[in-house]
Amino acid sequence: MRRAITGTLFVLFIVIFSDMALAVAKDARVAFVRGTVTATDSALNMPRLLQRDSRVEVGEVIDTGPKGLVQLVFPDSSMLYIKANSSVKLQAFHFSPDEPEKDAAVTEVIKGSMRALTGIVGKRSKDKVQFKTKVSTVGIRGTAIEIWQDGDAVTVDFGDVVIENAGGEVSLGEGQSAKTASPQKAAATFAFQRPSNDAAILAKELVQAAPDEVAEKSGEICKELSTEDALFLMGIQGQVPGFTPRVATSTVEGLTICFPVDQIALLLTTSVMIYPDAASDMLRTAAESDVDVAIALEAVLRGMEDPSKDQLNALFNGAADLGLTPEQAKQVVQNIKDTGICR
Repeated sequence: MRRAITGTLFVLFIVIFSDMALAVAKDARVAFVRGTVTATDSALNMPRLLQRDSRVEVGEVIDTGPKGLVQLVFPDSSMLYIKANSSVKLQAFHFSPDEPEKDAAVTEVIKGSMRALTGIVGKRSKDKVQFKTKVSTVGIRGTAIEIWQDGDAVTVDFGDVVIENAGGEVSLGEGQSAKTASPQKAAATFAFQRPSNDAAILAKELVQAAPDEVAEKSGEICKELSTEDALFLMGIQGQVPGFTPRVATSTVEGLTICFPVDQIALLLTTSVMIYPDAASDMLRTAAESDVDVAIALEAVLRGMEDPSKDQLNALFNGAADLGLTPEQAKQVVQNIKDTGICR
């Protein structure tokens, strides 16, 4: 039986959301940033500092300092993890759920290193996703990859890619790597092995674990993970064959053992950005893992882009079942408004 407070929360929900909704996303959103990271519009040539929830638009160049890194999540749930001393340009991006013919995702690696996870565009319009470097163009086929050494090297974690330049085409599959010496020479494969604590290796282990073992295993590995690696782990899981959203929620459950509340909130937000259909399950899992329900609800809401009233109603009612009070609900909404991610 639903708690009596739920009806009160529903009325409150109607009032507090009557003049506000979460924004519709068209550009990349900063999920995590560390150190100095800027975005520069080529026309204006005026860099601006990026912070959490900043938007990065098509045509902008992202630069990370010596200790900087940034993780971007796009509206189609794709993700870029740009590492220190790197420069990356978003050449093109377009995603509309009902217009696959307009799909586009083109990224240029000017220097440095980055890892990329495909989203809906990469899965339904594989030929529309490209990564350009000074020596080649990398076409992906629904995958997780790393481009490093200033674009000379490519490593495939999951899926496959085609590296193309004037020297020819080279196909790579899972676990393979290749270097390209110049624009006129075809890529050459080389041996490279991820360390055992890499997010791609850990994600594969979690996805392949028995369902009732995922939370325990993620609890065992979390001490080895930085916040950014934990966030990337949440994202790269979706690229592993056999993945289900339950793996992601169980991973969050396990990670609550090691990470403080503010970082768990960040994990929840990023996870919902990548797996929006798992929002309610993420909320319940966090609350049942002793994360304050108001903190969990706010984190989940921050990760949602243009949710329907029905989705929001379900989240608030679910939070009420977990003990959220009307006063807490009102404060959560005010906090969301204060972030500036609402319209």
